[in-house]
Amino acid sequence: MNKKSIFLSICLVSVLSIKAQIRPIEYPSGYLSEEKISQILENSKKSGTKGWEVQKQNEFLHRQLKKQNEAIANGTWQQKAVMPPPQVMSGCVNSG
Repeated sequence: MNKKSIFLSICLVSVLSIKAQIRPIEYPSGYLSEEKISQILENSKKSGTKGWEVQKQNEFLHRQLKKQNEAIANGTWQQKAVMPPPQVMSGCVNSG
């Protein structure tokens, strides 16, 4: 193999491994329930999320559910409004 082939192979492996690590994970902002958690985890599994990531997500969501239930019991829980995702604007190409 020549140097170009080795370099291109390394770049390809790097790009594929980076892409796999930035898979979005869904976290609800509104009312959370066991059914909602099950639905989120199932969607994550279907989208190809790794098992350990699904387990971490499961633990996080159940901690959030516990906090929510404690806040409801204390009377301090307020449902959060869903904010739209920020829009990324492209830069101006005509600086003049």
